[in-house]
Amino acid sequence: MSRIWILFGWFFLGCSLSSFLAFLASLHPYLKSWVIFLWTLFLICQLLAWITDDKLASFFKIDLLDWWGILLISLVSALVGLGLWLLI
Repeated sequence: MSRIWILFGWFFLGCSLSSFLAFLASLHPYLKSWVIFLWTLFLICQLLAWITDDKLASFFKIDLLDWWGILLISLVSALVGLGLWLLI
């Protein structure tokens, strides 16, 4: 499978999950704290992945440039979801 399709799949998955979380946050006011917690947890995992990029990329047997692409696209999708949540 082409790398473009893999990165597009990650972007689509991240945007759809972020949209779903934004939808859940709009349903009930108490769900907003859970959504903030999930985004914070995701961004902490994102930070750890940026710091330990060589070790994680070799652990998952992914080329380092592909790994950076996956991290960048997942970060963009998280920011898109956060923007959707702020609009609702």
